[in-house]
Amino acid sequence: MARFPQQHGRRKDYTASEIKLHLEQIGFERGQLDEEMDGSWWEIHYDRISGPSAKAHRLLEKIDLGPNLGRRGDGPHLQFKEGGGNPFDYSLHVHASDMLALSLLQARLIDLQLPIKVEEWKYR
Repeated sequence: MARFPQQHGRRKDYTASEIKLHLEQIGFERGQLDEEMDGSWWEIHYDRISGPSAKAHRLLEKIDLGPNLGRRGDGPHLQFKEGGGNPFDYSLHVHASDMLALSLLQARLIDLQLPIKVEEWKYR
């Protein structure tokens, strides 16, 4: 049994079959499980699928943002970005135009009864 780092205040123990099932769900075949992982695969997977920016992008692009929050323009809006200018950057991001846009986003998520807390992310 594998023990993974604490998330959301509790630890999760995974059985070998749960780990194998999850890896298969993200595109690994059983024969690949003992092979060394390509570092660029993990980076792309994080940037496009499992990282917090990618998750936010994929979730928010599917949501009707409502009449007060647009996807572009002069008013409060969200910008959906792919890549960061580098030709090898495949990351997904969502940027809020300002703090009002974050507040409107939080209000919309509450209206939709989605249990998501919006927080401004800052480099540390």
